[in-house]
Amino acid sequence: MKLASARKNIRLGKMVEIEALLRDAEFLGLGRVVIDGAAVRSDAVPWRPCVETSDGFSFTRLFLKKIEPISNGVALRLEALGEPGFYSGGRIDFHYERVPSSAAGVRRADLDILLEKSAVEIEGLTYTGFSMRYVLRLHGTKAFQLLDKGDWEIGGRATGNIIVSQSQCCEPEHHCARASSFHTWVANARIVNNRDTMDFLSYCFTPRFGSMQCFDFLDAKQGSLLVFYDRMEHIKGSVFKESGQEVIHHQDLCTLGLTDRFEPPAKHVLLHKTTRHETHEFRNRWTACRDFVFQRYQKQYGIREDYPQTEYHSWLDWKPDHYTGHHVYPKDASHWFYDMARVVVPAMKKMGFERFFDGGLFKSHFTENPAEHHPNFTMYDYVISDQFGGNKALAYFCGKCRAQGLDFSLWLNTGLGRQSPIFEQHPEWLLHDPHLGPYTSVWGHHRVFDLNQDGAFNFMKDRFTRLIREVGITGILHDSFPNMGSMKVNWRDPKLRGHMQRTLALMRYLQQLGMYYAVEGSGPFGVQHGGLGSTQDLAMGEVAYQWFRGKEYSLFRTCRALGVDAFLGGDLDNADYFRLLANQAPLCLVTGHKGNTVKGYSAGMGSIVQLGDEFARMQKAYNRARLRMQKRTLLPDQQGVLWRNNRTKETICYAFKNFALPVKGGFDSEELVEGEKGHGRSVCRLQRNRVYVIRGKIENPARDRTSS
Repeated sequence: MKLASARKNIRLGKMVEIEALLRDAEFLGLGRVVIDGAAVRSDAVPWRPCVETSDGFSFTRLFLKKIEPISNGVALRLEALGEPGFYSGGRIDFHYERVPSSAAGVRRADLDILLEKSAVEIEGLTYTGFSMRYVLRLHGTKAFQLLDKGDWEIGGRATGNIIVSQSQCCEPEHHCARASSFHTWVANARIVNNRDTMDFLSYCFTPRFGSMQCFDFLDAKQGSLLVFYDRMEHIKGSVFKESGQEVIHHQDLCTLGLTDRFEPPAKHVLLHKTTRHETHEFRNRWTACRDFVFQRYQKQYGIREDYPQTEYHSWLDWKPDHYTGHHVYPKDASHWFYDMARVVVPAMKKMGFERFFDGGLFKSHFTENPAEHHPNFTMYDYVISDQFGGNKALAYFCGKCRAQGLDFSLWLNTGLGRQSPIFEQHPEWLLHDPHLGPYTSVWGHHRVFDLNQDGAFNFMKDRFTRLIREVGITGILHDSFPNMGSMKVNWRDPKLRGHMQRTLALMRYLQQLGMYYAVEGSGPFGVQHGGLGSTQDLAMGEVAYQWFRGKEYSLFRTCRALGVDAFLGGDLDNADYFRLLANQAPLCLVTGHKGNTVKGYSAGMGSIVQLGDEFARMQKAYNRARLRMQKRTLLPDQQGVLWRNNRTKETICYAFKNFALPVKGGFDSEELVEGEKGHGRSVCRLQRNRVYVIRGKIENPARDRTSS
C-alpha cells in the first residue's frame, strides 16, 4: 500500500486523538492514536476492515465522503467498492483453498466508522479512551464476516511493551524487544502445516470465546492498555509480533451470519496512565481487567462462572502415543467401574481430590470394533457402552463417589464418529465445509453437529439430560469446545451462521441442571481446561510448565491436565503446585499408563497415593478455601497471593515467603494446612508454604500506586 498523502486528525474531547490516513479521497485506514498524551498505536499497519462476500466480492477500496459529529464522538462516512476476488469462507485459515470468483462487475457499500468517547472504572482505576464501531450496508450482495486488522503498541512501538495473554496455545507473558517474536498460536506451529492431520483446522485464528483471551492487554511504562468488545460474538482473533518488527499485530474475524447490514460489536480501546512500573501492579491490573470482561460476557449470556476443583482424570484406552490413533484396550472392561470404586475412590478421598473425570465411555466404533484401532471418540451415540458395564456400572460408581463427597464429570463432544447411524438418519445435522463436504474435525474420524439445527441441538440436550438423571453425573468436560463446532460455519446453511451462541445455549442449559461445566480451551465461558505437557513429550495444544514457572498468576482459574507419572517424575514439585493452588489453578492429574488390563489399570490409578501427604494437605486446604477465593491480589516481591471475599469479609492468603501482614483493629486467623489458629492486634505473621484464612481489616500492601 502506498503511503498516505494526507493525514487528518480527529479529536474526541481532550483525551483522544486519532489520525485518518488518506490518499486523495481514498481512505487507507486509521493511523496513529494518542490517549491522554500517550501513543497506543503507530501508522505502520493502517487500521481498517477487510470484507469478502460469500459470492466473491472483495471490498478493498474505501473512499471518505465526510466526517460529521454524532452524540458522543464523530462518524466517518465512507463508500466501499467491491470487485471480484476470491470465494472461500475460510480464506484466513491456513488450510482453506482460495477459489477465484466467477463474479463480474462492481458492488457498492456504505461503511460508517463510529468513534466515540469511552471510559470505565475497574477496581478503583480509571481506563479512558474511545470505542470504534463499524456499520456496513451492502447493496446487491451480502456478507457474513468481517476482518478487522490493525496493531496496538503503547508508545507507538513494540519494544518495551508486555503482552499478557491467557490463551490455550501461547506463552502467558511476553516482553517485547525488536528481535523478539510472539504468536497466540505458537504451541500449534508444528501441526498447522500438516493438512492430513488437521483436516482444515487452523490455529492461526482462534476463538476469543474459547481458546484465546477475549480481550487484549498490554503494559508499558506509560500505562496499561485494555482492548475489548462491547459484547461477545462469534469472533476469532490472533495477536502476533514478528522478529525485527516494532509492530504488534491484532486481527479479529467477526462472523455474524449472512446479512446486507453488517454491524459487529463496538471495540473499546482504553488506557490507564501510570507513573511507575511495578510487576505485581500490572499483573493485578490484568487480573482486574480479566474479571471485568469475563463477568460482562457471562452476564450477557447467563453463564455461571465455576471455580476449578481438584480433579482426577481417567481415560481407559489411552496410551502415550494416542495421537497416532492406536490405543490400548482391555478385552473385558465390564468390571472397570466396580474395581475403580474399590481402589480409586478411597485413594482420591485420601489425596484430597474433589472430582473424578472419565472419558471415552460411549458406544463407539472403538468399543464395537477394537481391532480396527479407531479412536474412542468415533461414538455411535451418547450412550454408555456395555463394554464398560453400561449405565448400571457407571451409576454404581457415581453413587460411591457421592458417598465419599466426590463429584463425577463425563466427557462431551459436539459430534459423533463418521460411522454413527445418527448421521445416516439425520444427514441434515452435519456441518459442511466451503467445498460442501462434511467437516471431519481434527483426526478425520469425527463428524460435527450443526447446533443451529434444532433437531441436533435438542438431541444433545436429551442425551445428556438422561445421563444426569439416570446415571448421576454432576459435571461435563466439553472437549474441543472452541474448534469442534463453535468455531465452524455450515456452508449448507443459507444464513452462514456461527455456532457460538448455540454452543453457549447448550452450556447454559446443562448448568441450569446443576452441571459443573469445564471446557478444553481458554475463555470467559466454563472452567478452563487444557494440557500441560511434560518437557519430554508435548502433545497437541499442550505446553511445558517452563512457560509458567514464576508466572503462575497467568493460570488464574484454570485447570491444567498433567500425567501423574510426569508429576512423580519431577516435571513439577510440591512448591510449584502450591503456587498453582494459590492462583486457583489446581492440576487435573491424569492416570499413568500402567498396562492394558482393567486390574492393572486400577492398581496403577490407586498409586496416586504416591503423590504424598504434603500434596494431600495442600489439596484439602484448597478445597476449604476455594469458594472463598473471589477477588485476587498478588503481593509485592512474590510474597504470596491475597483473596478477598466481600460476602464473608474473610481474606485467604497463600504465603510464598515468611512475612508480616498489617491488620487494623485486630484479627483472628486459621492456618488451613496444619490447622493452627492465631489472633493479634496489628500484624499477622505468616509462614511460607502455608494457607491462612484471616478475619479482620487488612491494609492492602499491594495497592496500585501507579496512577498519574
